[in-house]
Amino acid sequence: MQGGEPEKLQLQQQPKPKPKLQLKQQSDQQHKPKPKPTTTPARRWETVQPRTQSQRAPTNPGPAPESGSSMAERRLISRRDEGIPLPNKMDQEIASAINRGLLHQKTAAHIRIMNARRNPKGAITAITDQKAMAAMALEYREVIINAARTVDMGVFDVEENDSWGRLNVHSVQLVRYMDKGTEGLQTMRDEIHAENEEVVIPVQVRWLANPHSITERRQKGEISASSVVFVVKGHKVARRLVNKASRWRECCTESNHSPM
Repeated sequence: MQGGEPEKLQLQQQPKPKPKLQLKQQSDQQHKPKPKPTTTPARRWETVQPRTQSQRAPTNPGPAPESGSSMAERRLISRRDEGIPLPNKMDQEIASAINRGLLHQKTAAHIRIMNARRNPKGAITAITDQKAMAAMALEYREVIINAARTVDMGVFDVEENDSWGRLNVHSVQLVRYMDKGTEGLQTMRDEIHAENEEVVIPVQVRWLANPHSITERRQKGEISASSVVFVVKGHKVARRLVNKASRWRECCTESNHSPM
């Protein structure tokens, strides 16, 4: 000591210890909410029923299948422009192209072409499936034409077979259709057209027997009526004409062959 003054003790302040990071982390973890355990949701099992026939039905089922159709009723004829050269392809390629087009359109399975062949003029004759008539296939006329044109650009139309039904009409009164001034059988043809607009008679109605023989027998008083024959376009039309409730019903029959 100097001068009798007490010696001041200088105390060094010790720095406060910093809290340990580990303790702080532990403290934070104590206050942090514990995550909820994750649970996997239970699987739900479902029974899958097989598709029924109705669910498998085509988009455009079209007419129902028919059985017993004749070959004439199943025949389709394509019309083509003769100014366009014939393609160097097999006839069956058109049938294949048409069937692919019908399949793409999702038509019923019976609306298909079985085979096709080309005549000397280049027109294609196609036969439909046994359970389909040509009229059924023609409900998809545009589909058939467009498909056929992928093979033959000359095709511009398709229609039913130009079949002809031959009709015999019996007990035709001679006084009405043979006397002078009656215009003969042209009168009968006009009357049939007037009563049946759908009937197409391409040629003149004619007598079954020789007209001179009919006249001689009539003059002798042996007969007062005879039979005539004419053809109409389409066997269906011919059958409707025979079955129609008209004055021809009891005396009109259809022949088994066509004179065309």
